[in-house]
Amino acid sequence: MKGLYFFVSISVLFSLIVGQNDVCGPHEIFNSCGSPCRRESTCQNGNRFPISGGACIALCEPRCECDVRNGWIRSRLNGPCINTSACKRY
Repeated sequence: MKGLYFFVSISVLFSLIVGQNDVCGPHEIFNSCGSPCRRESTCQNGNRFPISGGACIALCEPRCECDVRNGWIRSRLNGPCINTSACKRY
C-alpha cells in the first residue's frame, strides 16, 4: 500500500511540474527548482541576483522566471519580463 501511495504521489507531482510550463507568461521559462533564497534580477536592482533577507534553507521552488539567457529581465518585482535594453524606461 505504501508503494502505491508513493507512486501516485510521484505521478501527481510530475504531472504538476510538467504541466506548469503552460502557465508561464511571455518571455518566461519554467524552473522546476528555483531557489526561494534568490530573487530574480529586475531593472530596479541593477541586473544583480540579490539574495533575499533572513535565514534560508535549500529547497526547490517551482516557478516561472524571465528568460535571462535571451536578454529578458523583470521590469520590477513581480512585473512583466522585458528586454534588458528597455530597463532605462523603468
